[in-house]
This record gives sequence, C-alpha cells and structure tokens, in this order.
Amino acid sequence: MKNQKIIFILLALTVGFIFSLHNLIPWWTARQQGIIYTPFNNGDENIYASQVVAVVQGQLFDGRNLSSLPFIGPFLLASFTWLFGSVETTFILADFFLPAIIFLLLFQLSWQFKVSRELALVGSLASLFGYQLLTKINPVAWFQPMFFNFNRLIPPQLTFIFLLLFLISLYRRSILAGFWAGLLAYVYFYHWSAALLILAIFCLLTKSKKLLAGLLLGLIISLPYFYQSFSAPIEQQIRFGRLEGRFLEPLTTIRYVFLIILIYFSSLSALVKKFWWSVFFAAIGLMNVQLVTGFTIAPGHWPSSTFEPLVPLLLVIVFGRLIEKYWRIFTGLILAYALINQSLISWQWQSMYRITPREQELITFINQQAGNPIVLTLDKRLNFYLPVLSKAKLYLPYGSYSSFSREELWQRFNCAMALSHLSQAEIEATLTDTQIIGHLFDLTYNQGLTVFSFGKRQLPEELKAWSREQLAQEPVCPFPADYIILKDGSLYAAHN
Repeated sequence: MKNQKIIFILLALTVGFIFSLHNLIPWWTARQQGIIYTPFNNGDENIYASQVVAVVQGQLFDGRNLSSLPFIGPFLLASFTWLFGSVETTFILADFFLPAIIFLLLFQLSWQFKVSRELALVGSLASLFGYQLLTKINPVAWFQPMFFNFNRLIPPQLTFIFLLLFLISLYRRSILAGFWAGLLAYVYFYHWSAALLILAIFCLLTKSKKLLAGLLLGLIISLPYFYQSFSAPIEQQIRFGRLEGRFLEPLTTIRYVFLIILIYFSSLSALVKKFWWSVFFAAIGLMNVQLVTGFTIAPGHWPSSTFEPLVPLLLVIVFGRLIEKYWRIFTGLILAYALINQSLISWQWQSMYRITPREQELITFINQQAGNPIVLTLDKRLNFYLPVLSKAKLYLPYGSYSSFSREELWQRFNCAMALSHLSQAEIEATLTDTQIIGHLFDLTYNQGLTVFSFGKRQLPEELKAWSREQLAQEPVCPFPADYIILKDGSLYAAHN
C-alpha cells in the first residue's frame, strides 16, 4: 500500500512536470538568449490574468467590468498572487500543481466506480492527455503537436477541479453535489449549466431525496448569478457568441447517443450506468437547448471544456478488461505521447512567451506612475499585456468582459484612431484588423458563426463607412486618457 501511494505521488509529480514544460522550455531558451520571458502567450490566459490583477488592485468591480463575471477563480488566484507577490509566479506554479490535482481527482472519481487502481490510473491519464485526440476527425491531426487545454488557466485548469468535486459528490448521492453545482455558477458558466442538468437527470434516475435536496440547494446558491446573466443585454450575449434559431446539432448528438448506447450494452453496474447516462444526456440537452430557447451561446464550449475530457475515462472503464491486462503499456504510451507532444509544442511556441525590451520599458514607466493611468493604444499586444504586467487601465477594454455598451466601445474606437493621428491608409488597415475588432467586440461581427466555428471576423461595410465619416468630422472624445502609445512604441502624455 505504501509503495502504491509513492507511485501515485510520483505520477502526479510527473503530470505536473509535463504540463510545466511549456514554461520551462521557453524560459530556458529566453535565459540563454537574454530575452525577457513571460508565462503569458498573448492569448486567453492574458485576459484571465488581467482579472486576477484587477482583484489584487481592487479594480475588478470598478464599473468597467461585467458584474456577472465568475469571480471565484480570479479571487482564488489573487490570494496566491498576494502570497507570492507576482501573477506570473502564480500562473507558473498553477501549471504544475493544478493538473496534478486534476489527475488525483480523476483517479478518485474512477476509484468510486469499483474499478482497479491500474484501470483508474490509465483512465485518469487518458482524460488529461488524450481527450483532444478523440475530437480530431482527421487522423493526420493526430501526428501534429497540440496545445493541451489543461495548460490554460482559469478555465479549464482551475474550473475543472470544481467540476470533478461535483461529480465525485454526485456519485456518492451527497447533498454536497448541490453545493458544488451552485458554486460552479461563480466559477464557469459551461460547467455550472452542465452540473445542474446532470444533477437533475441523475436525481430523476436514482430517485434520491438527498440529490433532490441538493438540486434545490444548487438552484438557490446560483439564483443571483442566474438573474444577472439572463438579464444581460442581448448585445452582451452577442459578444459571447449568441446563435439564433431552432436547430438540431447533429455531430455531438450522434456522438453522445453512441456513447449512451455503448453504456447500455456495457457490463457496468446499474448505478454507474445511470451516472454516465446523466452526463451524456445532459450533453445532448445542452447542445440542443436552442430547440427550446430559440438561441444558444457559443455551444462548442460545452463539449470542449466539460464533456469531452470525460470521454476517455468512460471508454477506459467500459473496455476495462482489455486495457487492464496491458495497463503498463497503456500508461507508458500515454506518458510518452504527452512528454513528446508537450516538448514539441513548447519548442514551436516559445517565441510567444516573450516581451520585447520596448514593451518592458513601457510597462516599467507605467508602473512608476501614480494610481492606475488610463492608456490608449491600438497595439493588440500591449492591450493584452498592459493590464497583466502593469497598473494600467485600458482605454480600449476587452469587449466581452466590459460593461461598456457597443455604442461606447465604438466611440472609444473612433477616438483612439483620431487621437493616434492615423493616416487614411492606417485607418483602413485598422478597420480591417481582425485582432483589434475581436479585442473590442469579440464575436459581434463574426460572419458565418456556427456551433464549432467562429467564422470570419469582418466589419460590415456600412459600419466602416460610418466610422470614416466620424473620423472626418473629428469625433468628440469625452473619455479621458493619461497616455497614448502608438504602434511604433512611442509614448505621449494625452494632454500634449
């Protein structure tokens, strides 16, 4: 028994090491070349890290951010940022410890299904490292290195821990399942909505009074979030990817129906079957919720963040007799794949984990100023890095998490182009810059938006014409800025 505990601790540490490679490799290369390393890659993690910094600075609920933002993740990470003194250190350590915790919780969930330790081990590793392979329809993609989703913080690296705590409590038919389901409202929308529906279905299938009480508890806990979220303006939902219409989503529906049938014909116990049926019936329901509501919001997040990571675990349990016999081989193959993939993708992407000397100079200058200066820039990298690595407030905020109306965002956008003294050619280039448009308006102007595709981001011609007209008239700019940074890195005081 003691040796087994040591083995699992070593495996958890191995998991943490593999997920940390995407920090270790670019850090080592940057150190050898004298380059400034950052754990943020100018993507989603920057946005989530900026929320953590906003908590540390007491700015998260300053009126600029949505009041319905899930706050538990930012507040938890902010507490560690206070402890370590750096948001970078928090995110680096999270890449080691959080995947290791996910591995241990996946093992605990598997263990509850009365499978062997060996099978639980394989299933846990398969879910952590292999679920993205199962979503690749083109086999050629299996041989291309990919970014592990569990390397992204806050969702799913932190949020999935809360989801697993819910699932573990759910199988035990504990009232705590309702507590975790309700709490998920303030962690991640897609986990929360999934948890409530899974809980309701499992309660129905097991006729458990404790789960019924848990369901009521979960609804009560999440009621404030439910009210805030669903009273949000339509334009805010559009930024997040609202899709209109009543339609059946075929791909995931067929996929999850197949899994439900597989569960039915498996040798799993009745309770385990009901558990997994609850999970995938909920998946079908959420992927087709638009049949009832007439709309859905970025539904691809449900499978990618919540349901697909559980598929390898299910398959390992269903085909347990075959896999258990060769568990050492499966374990070795999964770890070898994970190590090779992570090394390759970390090496390929290492140039993304750097900031330039001029960017560092600007960050240092802003941090030397009093208060939280408002900085106007049309440089996308700076708009991603300034709120993470400096005290700056953005003149052009990230639209999806901003409380500003679309009209105000447009006014700020026009003012930013005017105050940056862009030439006509630069104005045209800015109006067609998909990164700037995405930063401000997210999915609002994505043409051809579908369940699994964000389509093509492009401003309608009439909006471009309107913006040109506003700029020709020198728009009134009622929103103050302290500093203006041009795309060439020049910095000016806004009043000059």
